[in-house]
Formats: sequence, C-alpha cells, structure tokens
Amino acid sequence: MNKNFFSYFLFPICLLLITPSVSFAMVEIFLDPVFRDVNVGDTFIVTVRIKTDSDCLNAIRSEIRYDPTQLKVVDWGTGQSLISLWTESPKIDSQKGTISFAGGIPGGYCGRVTGDPGLTNILGKIVFSTPPDLSKGTFPLISSVDFNYYEILLNDGMGTRAEGTAKGTQIRIDNKREGVINEWLSEVRADTTAPELFTINIYRDPKIQDGKYFIAWTTTDKQSGLDHYEVFETNPWRFGFFQSSDQMTYWQRAESPYILKDQNLRSKIMVKAIDKTGNERISEYNPRTSLLPGIEDKWIGPLGGFIAFIIIIGIYFWRASRKKKNNEFIPPINLDLPL
Repeated sequence: MNKNFFSYFLFPICLLLITPSVSFAMVEIFLDPVFRDVNVGDTFIVTVRIKTDSDCLNAIRSEIRYDPTQLKVVDWGTGQSLISLWTESPKIDSQKGTISFAGGIPGGYCGRVTGDPGLTNILGKIVFSTPPDLSKGTFPLISSVDFNYYEILLNDGMGTRAEGTAKGTQIRIDNKREGVINEWLSEVRADTTAPELFTINIYRDPKIQDGKYFIAWTTTDKQSGLDHYEVFETNPWRFGFFQSSDQMTYWQRAESPYILKDQNLRSKIMVKAIDKTGNERISEYNPRTSLLPGIEDKWIGPLGGFIAFIIIIGIYFWRASRKKKNNEFIPPINLDLPL
C-alpha cells in the first residue's frame, strides 16, 4: 500500500476512531419569544432565560438594549427568577434604552431537570409597552431587543467565566387591531400569595460603615415578584408605660443590607417584603439584650431580686398593719333597754 495514501487518508481516520470524543458545554442567554406580534397600546412580556448543557452557573451580569422611541419598559418582574441574590437590582434607563442587572444563584443552576418543561430557567421578565405617540408612525414597525453585553460565571468556586452565546428578539408593532391587551396586569392580578418566609440577620464588620451594626435579609416572590422592602425599628415600651417609641420607628423603604439606627441593639426590628400586587410578608427580630436603657444585662438579675425583695417587704408590712387594725379593742355595745 502506498505510504502516502496511509499518511494522508487512513491515518487521520484512525486517529478519529481511537481519540475519545470531546464535547464542549454551551451556555446561552436569550429572550423569549424570539419574535412576536403586538398592537399599539399593548403591554406585553419578554422573558429573559438562560440555558446550560452541563456546567453549573453561579452568577449573571447583563445589559439589554432596546429602542426607547418604539418601546417603553414598564417594569421588570422577578417572580420565578433563578436569581435570589441581586447584587445589582434591575435598573431601567428610559433615556438610553437599556436594562441592566446582576445577581447570583446560591447553590448554582445546572440546567433543566427531568420533568422540567423549560419554564424554570427564568432570569426575569421585561414588561414592555408602546409609547402613546407611536400611533402617529408608519406601520408595521420592527423593533429589536438585544444584549449589549453579558457575563456568566461558573459555580466552580473560582469565578470562572463561562463561554456562551446571546440571542435577542424582534417585536413587530402594528395598529390594525382594536382594543389593547395587558399581559402584565393579568399576571399581577393572579398573584394572591405573599412573598416567601425569610429571616433577619445582624452583622458587624469593621470594613463596613465604620463597624456599625447592620441587618441583611433576602426573599423571593414566585408570582408577580418583589416590589420593595420596608424596615421598622422600635424601642419597645419600657415596662409597658415608662417610654414609648419615637418618630424614628415609622416604616420606611430600605434595601438589604440596612445600617441600624439603634446601634445599642435594644430595638425590635421588623422587615416587610411587599410584592407587585401588595401582598406582604413581615419578619421580626427581637432584641436579646436588656429593655432597660443604660443598664447592663448582668445587673438585671440582682435588680430584679432587689425589686422583688422590696415588694415582699411592702406586702408584709401592709398585712401586718391590717392585722393590727383588726385586733384593736372595740367597746361593747350596751344592749340593756329600759322597761
């Protein structure tokens, strides 16, 4: 057999047969659906999804662009999102026509599991509508929504960047249909469930806010998504009547982490999670320190014993005085009546 024939033809084929196959995992971030028809005045949802073949993902950062003259972003829905730790809450810039977000997936996301219909790979939902003055334009219009950039990190403990692709969507806008459709309103109205249960944790770090105490928490809402949080710090009434809470205790909007106003940790802390529909979930943190201002916990026991002693002595002398009064001589009443 000719050596050249073996070298140039048979050898590469043999090499392919004996070399183990190598597969490359692929990560894809995309908008769903890839194309849709809407009418002027409609409010509709475009879902941001992610797909991975085998690698487990830990964090995502991205920016999405759209034409602000043709589309308006009404809201961003976090309901059903894989991201539960938002390092950068979704930010909408209506002037530039961008939506940016960043967050983590504790435990990682490793792709679809058996029985998953493909609906659990949601990063968020963009709620679009068309500007009112768009009705003056020429129809139909094709408006593109794409990714400016994206960064996906693997859940490997080293923050390795994953290789992947991104796919946008196209929106065909027309004005032939009468009436409007509001998909987001229908979804929000269907939400009757409060956000998930959560706990409030207190931390202190010399590198953060000069070592001040702060609280942190996280929760999710599986339907309409979270709208905002509110925090309530209150000094409980001292013994029920000595002192009530002051004006700093009113509910106020806040984000996690939150620097505590009461750095003595003597206040009851409440955090309220409110979803897009208005459903609420409240978690509480009750102080483990003394309720008495300016008194250390170690003195509460002796002070309580002293107060109890005073009360007992007071009761003893009160009962003794009552007994003495009851034993005083009472003159007999003369019952002799004249005949």
